[in-house]
Amino acid sequence: MGSTQGPTKLGKYLMRSRIGEVIFGGKTMRFWDLCAPWLEPLRGSNGLDLSRLKKDIQP
Repeated sequence: MGSTQGPTKLGKYLMRSRIGEVIFGGKTMRFWDLCAPWLEPLRGSNGLDLSRLKKDIQP
């Protein structure tokens, strides 16, 4: 997703929570639960589905 990676090897703004869910955030960001109509189709059983995110990115 991005060239900068955090300790979880995910992009700077995507991280894995303690329970294994992929969430928005970064090393110095606070995390909030977000429920939005545009986000729900991108969710999988373990949080955000990275393959769905990659397909959904628009230039």
